[in-house]
Amino acid sequence: APGSCFQGVMPVKPRNTMSKLGALLSADLPGLDDPSWAAFMQAMRDREPPYLAYPHVRRDESVVEDIHGRKIPDPYRWLEDEHSPQTKAFVDGQNRLFESWMDQTVGEQKRDEVRARLRTMYNYEKWGCPSRHGDKW
Repeated sequence: APGSCFQGVMPVKPRNTMSKLGALLSADLPGLDDPSWAAFMQAMRDREPPYLAYPHVRRDESVVEDIHGRKIPDPYRWLEDEHSPQTKAFVDGQNRLFESWMDQTVGEQKRDEVRARLRTMYNYEKWGCPSRHGDKW
């Protein structure tokens, strides 16, 4: 968007999200150097990946926007309505998939440790774009 601090930045989709997640989870962070955590992460890397049955996601091919004369399909627009029963059913399916994955890979006993680790990784100082407030930035 014009005037955005992200102007000219192209989003990059990681090729292998799970390996990036594993790298993040096993990264050295202050206060999280417990040897049992390193052993746990190594055991997760050595395991065979579980079979994941993703929930069905409907494609609505009827939604097509005309943006400056160019037709842009948006088959998942229906997911933007967070209050619709279809979206809630899809999110519930995603949550069941995640819980299943957690049970297969992590297990009940390590779940709190993983949550704490993720909370630590995501709890950092965040900055936004500068904006004008009166005569100050």
